[in-house]
Amino acid sequence: FKQKTAYEMLRSLVGSEMCIRDRYRILKSTNTTTILVTHDIKDTFDISDRILVFKAGIVQQYDNPEEMYCNPVNCYCAKILGDINRIHIDGRELYIRPEKIKIVDKSKHKLKVEKTSFIGKEYKIKGTLNKDEIYFYSSSPIKDTNNLFIDFDKSDLLEFDRRCSNFFT
Repeated sequence: FKQKTAYEMLRSLVGSEMCIRDRYRILKSTNTTTILVTHDIKDTFDISDRILVFKAGIVQQYDNPEEMYCNPVNCYCAKILGDINRIHIDGRELYIRPEKIKIVDKSKHKLKVEKTSFIGKEYKIKGTLNKDEIYFYSSSPIKDTNNLFIDFDKSDLLEFDRRCSNFFT
């Protein structure tokens, strides 16, 4: 019998219910280099060793998934690779991922809770910090209109070119 190539195996399964993990397993087991063009970020992080982001035909960033997510080179990469909040601190426009924000007993960052939404395994907390609307996640609900203190590691703050602000409006 004729042995199929990795490409032929994938091709025969394209119309089936084959999940992305199965494709990844086949590609890895056959040591096949692949370029996958997708707009599904979950798939991208799930199967990629490296990610290449284009905008208007121009390469924005090429790196491993963790580096792309944690240290995006610009606001475009930051936004398409995941949720991000814009905040103003000490006259600087900064950005932070919602999962990097923590509720604490005391800090200089006081947040007014506007809305708490149950989203399955956790609660999405929306609030106002220094006139910036932000959100983050909590394992327990928080009453709307409550004030609370939040904090984050300074190393988790991202700063981009000032032109970035236009991207988020």
